[in-house]
Amino acid sequence: MTMFARVRSLLFQLDRIIAQSGLGFSGSEGVLLSFLFHGLFDDVADSDSGANSKIGEPQQGITIEMFESFIEYFHRHSYTFVSPNEIAHGLDFSGKYVLVTFDDGYFSNAKALPVLERHGVPAALFVSTDHVLQGKAFWWDVVERESLKRRMSKRQVNQVYESLKRLRTPDAEAFVQAEFGPRALGARSIIGDARSPKMQSVMNLKIKYRESFRPFAPSVLEERVSDYFELDRPSPYMLLVADVVAKRRIPKRGDENDLPLQEWVNRPRSDVPAITHVDYSARIQTVGEESPRYHAILTEFEKLTGYGVIVNTSFNVRGEPIVCTPEDAYRCFMRTEMDYLVLGPFLLDKRAQPKVEDKGDWRQEFQLD
Repeated sequence: MTMFARVRSLLFQLDRIIAQSGLGFSGSEGVLLSFLFHGLFDDVADSDSGANSKIGEPQQGITIEMFESFIEYFHRHSYTFVSPNEIAHGLDFSGKYVLVTFDDGYFSNAKALPVLERHGVPAALFVSTDHVLQGKAFWWDVVERESLKRRMSKRQVNQVYESLKRLRTPDAEAFVQAEFGPRALGARSIIGDARSPKMQSVMNLKIKYRESFRPFAPSVLEERVSDYFELDRPSPYMLLVADVVAKRRIPKRGDENDLPLQEWVNRPRSDVPAITHVDYSARIQTVGEESPRYHAILTEFEKLTGYGVIVNTSFNVRGEPIVCTPEDAYRCFMRTEMDYLVLGPFLLDKRAQPKVEDKGDWRQEFQLD
């Protein structure tokens, strides 16, 4: 089949699908169409060769020209391309929208990214199970994204890949598994000693750059959760709230109504004050064997201190998105007063790092929450 015939066939199928679904272009009701692509190719021969010779689904044989025709087709019919974030925040019910998704991350979609950017089309790029099993997820995606940004040569990219292979640990798998949910769950976290009465203020003022009274949540060994909290079940995604057990609470002194607000808020209320709220509650993350690396950290901390619980907060400063790449993590580490950074197989000591010069006040980059 010629290139022209394949493009015409694709567009014909779109017309047929839309017509059969009752999603006409002139109706007043809202329409949201979602399309899944595997990757884009320069030409048909490229898509039909090598690892992709056994194409089983239509989305696995799409060329750049076909994809651009696809975009123009919907622009011509007054559709708006939207991101998952825009859908989550709500769309006008009378509008017509298209969501584009790719079933692999940056690593497999180097050709798609420039096309999306050129046409101003948002897309969701998922990390596939296959990439997780091969150890390419996250770290390899970071390399691919940085290579595009910095215009690295193929040789440079291959050198980085080879280095990652030699350093390979279960980091990629642990990252994807541990971070599934609305919280920082140990893979992109700032952690601290929950026993310290000053830890909450220090982490708020010197790391998160926000008010000292803001509360933090605990990560606790799953098998020890009932030793610290009135909870008898796992809470792996930090979604359940429970009180600190009575034997760990510090009784009220009776002078609480006479104290200045800040002093009252910062007064220790248990033997783990950094994670105990003013009403003795905490939002709990239990850590079990399904998160082996984080569980090992908590186990070792318990051996050293007798406590199987620590402070866990998201790896970012106030108003900033949670870090996503090693570059994001290092930048946040250097801009704050954190002491150490664990990055893959490396432990970085702040005292040993070269000084970083920031132009302007980086805290103005994001709107505060």
